[in-house]
Amino acid sequence: MASLTFSNGNALAQSLRAAPSKYNRSKIRYNFETSEGQRVAEVFYPHKALPVQFQDVNTEDYVVITKGKVVSAVGIGEYIQMNEADASGTLPWPNASGQIPVFENRASTTVKANMDTSFWGYNEVVNGLVIPANGGTPRTTAHSYEYTANDATVGTYKSDGSLAVDADDVTGILTSGNLPIGVAMYDIYQDIRGKNLNYQMWDQWSILQDWFCTVPFVREGGGGVTYDTDLTAETTADDSTVATAMRNVTYLTVPSGIVPKTGCAIKADVRGNYMIQGSPNADAFVAGSAFNAAGPTAQTVARLVTLDSRFPKDMLEYVDTYEGSQMAGTDTGGLPYWLFMFAYNYLTATATTTASIFNIVNAVRDGRFGMARFNLHVN
Repeated sequence: MASLTFSNGNALAQSLRAAPSKYNRSKIRYNFETSEGQRVAEVFYPHKALPVQFQDVNTEDYVVITKGKVVSAVGIGEYIQMNEADASGTLPWPNASGQIPVFENRASTTVKANMDTSFWGYNEVVNGLVIPANGGTPRTTAHSYEYTANDATVGTYKSDGSLAVDADDVTGILTSGNLPIGVAMYDIYQDIRGKNLNYQMWDQWSILQDWFCTVPFVREGGGGVTYDTDLTAETTADDSTVATAMRNVTYLTVPSGIVPKTGCAIKADVRGNYMIQGSPNADAFVAGSAFNAAGPTAQTVARLVTLDSRFPKDMLEYVDTYEGSQMAGTDTGGLPYWLFMFAYNYLTATATTTASIFNIVNAVRDGRFGMARFNLHVN
């Protein structure tokens, strides 16, 4: 009886019979639509070398990007731009690979991991590392972007793989001008994966691109009063009193001499906060002849809808709250908690006006502080 033999290799040389054409069907096309453009279906890790901003009291972990800040990301394009060899900490294509520092062992030696092949690296769904947007302005002036004593305490690594110490300048791709891709939906914590054997609280993050949003605002000039601290300037020291006081909050700045016309463009400042874009003061801007000079541009992230200084509201000033509690009510002069604390911290840091409840409420009612509401639409 004849038997089938599968060891001679002939089957490899045989052809398959084509299906009759009457059964042919078009091939399935790839899925072009990925997600709606509000919260995009993309995930990121924060860049390992980002300086910390403040410590979360509850978890005792450190935040590197505050909720609401405008963000950019670094990936293959930035790796190419930095000529590969100089792109420390930037996510490359897998064949290029690279290493990132993970932790310092008990022998005080830095243990590194391969970006693509290590558990402590970046898995295949991650294609970019999120960083604060900077309005396109390189932060290359000495001490305009630097590490603080908190980075030395927590063990933040710099782009070159060494541990940061107080007042070290941030270097590399993190200081380059960048383009916005969205905003942080929540506080983004430092990437400490692998630092401790028994702890990994924070992992991947996503971004928001389109929503109606609100943040506190400060108007820094005009009306006979000047609070101007140049927070929107690249040359402002990163450890200045005011910059340090505002690290844990996201806000909008109306620079001195700028009129915040309703509908004007908003961009990111050098720290990823919001600022009025250009000078939308003149009639020529409204008519459109000066439109390109003041926005929108590649840096535009939103359009201003309202600046709200009409506080207190809803008789909140009559709600009795305990002195020093910082609960919205009599202890905040009837202001929302976040607006009150924003104004309090700003006035305390600038030392221009005593940060009393009376002065804060008057400053709000004078239009110096308030809540900015804008239509966020990045890209």
